Amino acid sequence: GEMLEEIRSFRLETWHMLAQNRVEGPNWKVAMEGYIEFYHIATLHPTTLASRIMNNIMVGDAFGGHEFGPHQCVSVPTSNIFVMLDKPQTEWKPSQGVVDIKFVFPNNSFAITKYGGMVSQVFPGPTVDTCYSVHNHIYPRIPETDAEKEQVAEAIRVFNYVVPEEDYRGGKQIQLGFNTEANRTLLIGENEIGPQRFHTALEYYLGLGGTPNK
Repeated sequence: GEMLEEIRSFRLETWHMLAQNRVEGPNWKVAMEGYIEFYHIATLHPTTLASRIMNNIMVGDAFGGHEFGPHQCVSVPTSNIFVMLDKPQTEWKPSQGVVDIKFVFPNNSFAITKYGGMVSQVFPGPTVDTCYSVHNHIYPRIPETDAEKEQVAEAIRVFNYVVPEEDYRGGKQIQLGFNTEANRTLLIGENEIGPQRFHTALEYYLGLGGTPNK
């Protein structure tokens, strides 16, 4: 659908993969939910990401001919957005004031800007309560100066810490709760539009429900 043009605009075929790592996690759907909403930032990332992202506001767009996507883009303002407001609109740079995640159904997350970032692929594990994700750290150019190398290395270090130690650590705790079967259902809030669309798309393509928009 329309998401193809979003991805094509980065011309990723010209980019470079500077690092790749694999992370073990909970059930793949539990892990995937964390890639398509920002409201967990303050709780799971209080000292790493929360100061950079205004997680109390989130906007979600669906791509793919259905009211639920299945592809999505979720966006959130950063703390730099106030700096932009003090400048003339001609000097605004969206990448400075907004962060977005492009989710390609069913298991791909593009956390990238025109300067680079991480593409994550989440796969079911050997058991129903496990998964593994492959994180590809990609950039449009290979860093040359010491400052550029340090900047990229720091970005990769942050990703390599927050996903296993904060996101997936929390996800594994959620999985332990699921495994008790104390709750037979889980209610997703109205503001969690990303996970809602994700599960609706899963149900639709598995033949379990869901109605296409057109």
